[in-house]
Formats: sequence, C-alpha cells, structure tokens
Amino acid sequence: MYPNVLRPILEEESIISSFGGTYINIFNGTIIVNTVVFSKVEELLALPQITPYNHSLDFKEVNNSLNKLKNNFGEISWLSKIKHAKNLYILTDMEYNNIVLYFFNRNDNNTEFLDAAKPFNPAIFYFDGEETPQTIIRPRLVLHGIHVAGGAGLSVAEELEEQHWILKIQDLVLYLGNS
Repeated sequence: MYPNVLRPILEEESIISSFGGTYINIFNGTIIVNTVVFSKVEELLALPQITPYNHSLDFKEVNNSLNKLKNNFGEISWLSKIKHAKNLYILTDMEYNNIVLYFFNRNDNNTEFLDAAKPFNPAIFYFDGEETPQTIIRPRLVLHGIHVAGGAGLSVAEELEEQHWILKIQDLVLYLGNS
C-alpha cells in the first residue's frame, strides 16, 4: 500500500507541508504517518484510494513536514561539503522526524560544520565510546562506494513474486571520510 498509494499522495504539493513522512511500526503492523497539520488527516482518510487502508494507519504529531525535512537534508548535506565535515552519516530519520548526524570520531574537528548546521536543529550522535544506535547496526549496503545504513532512509518500493523486494532510497545517506 505505502509506496504505490500513500507516498505519492503525501508528496503532492497541496499536502507535503502537512505531513512529515512515514515509517512502519513492525510490532503492530501499522504505518505511522507523521502529521504536522491534523486537520488534513480526515481529508486524507476520506480519499477513495486510502479508505481501504484506514485501519493500517496511525497518525503521530510532529513538527517537521516532509518538505522541511527535504530542504534541511539538502542544506545540511551542502554544508557538510563546503565545511569539509569528517567521518559522518547524514540521514533523514522518520521516527525522529529529523535530520540525524552520526559522527564516527568525536575528536575530529567538525566545529565549523556543526555551527553552520545548528539552525537546522539536527539530532547528533557519536559512535566512539558510546553504544551504537540501533539504526546503524543494521546490515550495510554499499552502492558505487556510497555507504548506506540498511533500513535508514530505505523503504520497500514493491513486493515482487516469490517474496523478492525492491528497495528504494528515500534520501541519500551521505558518508564522508575514510571507508
């Protein structure tokens, strides 16, 4: 349901600023729809293509719309390049409803980048000496030298015959530094 029906609707110009993306709650089998403007929920649920799936949707109040997340991701990615940020993943985490920066070495001097990224209020995590966050210990997929944390920023695009899955990257996960 999600990729073929819900996602294109949530990305429509008239709706994109009202919702903040989605993720799957694997424990209860529902799709969590991050919601900025709750008055749009009834409008969404009334759409004929969504009505059959109403029981599968849960709505969670959030602050960042999908539009804002996409903009912030682009801006922070650009800042990481021009400020020469070192050893980090940048990703959009729908459960946090935020851009997340995962740094691999607290001792790298990323002060200039962090100061520039501060207005976007990203969530920041460090790996060295701390417990590794769950989103990073998932298996990794490498595409043309770009390291992507499995599950982070990925969504199931469609199920094919014999349970094969095609994955679609929602946002580029950027890795800078040594591999």
